[in-house]
Amino acid sequence: MADAVIELAAHAEVEPATVARARFVRAQLAERRGQRDVAIAEARAALDLATSIHGDRIGEDVSAWLREHGAG
Repeated sequence: MADAVIELAAHAEVEPATVARARFVRAQLAERRGQRDVAIAEARAALDLATSIHGDRIGEDVSAWLREHGAG
């Protein structure tokens, strides 16, 4: 599902918060699969998107996740 949202974002107007959330979900899924490097890369990509979003918690959530995993 997250992959589909990110793919749609490349071809349509999708809110940055939606894409950031999708990338964050991919980060969490990668972590569960034991793919720490992939998880951190996805979370950082989500955080990059989230920095342009005002009034949304996604940036805070991703930052907290990165800190918990020693990458933020």
